[in-house]
Formats: sequence, C-alpha cells, structure tokens
Amino acid sequence: MAETTTPETAVRDYLTSLTDPDSLVNTVEAERLREVLAESVDPIERLMTMAALDRVSAPDLDTYEKDFTTLAKEWAEAQGVPASAFEQMGVPRHVLEAAGIIPRAGRGRGRVKAAPTKQTTPRRAAIKSDELDAGILAFEEPFSIKDVTEKVGGSTITVTKAIERLQAQGKVKAAGERANERGRASRLWAVAVN
Repeated sequence: MAETTTPETAVRDYLTSLTDPDSLVNTVEAERLREVLAESVDPIERLMTMAALDRVSAPDLDTYEKDFTTLAKEWAEAQGVPASAFEQMGVPRHVLEAAGIIPRAGRGRGRVKAAPTKQTTPRRAAIKSDELDAGILAFEEPFSIKDVTEKVGGSTITVTKAIERLQAQGKVKAAGERANERGRASRLWAVAVN
C-alpha cells in the first residue's frame, strides 16, 4: 500500500477496479515509457522498460483489494456506509469480511456453533430473465413449471413469474393439465403460435 493512500482513495480505487479497471491505467506514464522504449538501444534497458510498461498498463488489482481490506472499515464507519451499500456496488462478501465490514461467518469468541441446517433441495443456479424467457419459448411440447426448472433453470417462483409475464404478453398460453402418479395434476402451458 502506498504511504499516501487515504481510506477514501482506497475505497474509490477498489470500486473503480471492479467497475472500470482500465481507468486506473496511468496513461501519461505509459506514454512516457513507450517513448523511452522507442529511443532505447540497450537490451537490458529495453527489457526493464517493457516490464515497467506492463506494470503501468495493467494495474495490479490485488493491490487495490489489499488497500481496501486495510482501510475501508475506517472509512465506512466514519461515513456511515453500511455493508449492504458495498454489496450493491459489487463488492464480494469475502472482501467485506476481510475488511472487517461484516463479521466472518462462523467466527468469533464465545459463539456456539449452530447445528447445520437441513437443506431439502440444492439451490438452483441463478438465471437471467431473458435466458429464462428464451428457454421457455424454445419448448416445442406443452410444459409444466417443473419441466422448465429442470431443463432451463430458475426457481419455481421465478419460473412461475416468467410464465405469467409471457402469458400476459400473449407468447404463452394455458394448455391443460398433466396427470401425475401422486398428488394433483400439473398445469401445462404451450408456446403460442403466431
């Protein structure tokens, strides 16, 4: 960490490294090094200049993260910025834990280790709504919510909302029910033919 790095600078540079890392390139220094490289004939000087140019052209993002984890808590407390605001800016949870902005999971003095929670079904991978819509509209046969969650992805609630939205747009229509071996019949939908 540079001695002149302030907590605010550390936070600003790290957030910038997440959203626009190219803006952290020192273009003035990079241009100066290109000029030195163009004029240099000594192979060692050229090699050292190329190495310096590489460092300047591709900033070490780990350095920004280290500065953030060292200084961000001080800045956040002074400014009254909660962890949720950092999360909305894209700061990963493990970085917030390392910075001390949120407590590390399962650590601390005097805590009793909680019993593991029983998870009945694994969490489904996140899916973007446009990908979900495209997956639903690709079905050639009538489909149920379960068919979509298994073949395309998304949770039952997410798929239900997507089907309702597509039905309101006239892209999907109700197609009856499918009898199941146990329990009630599954509702079916089909892609509307234009």
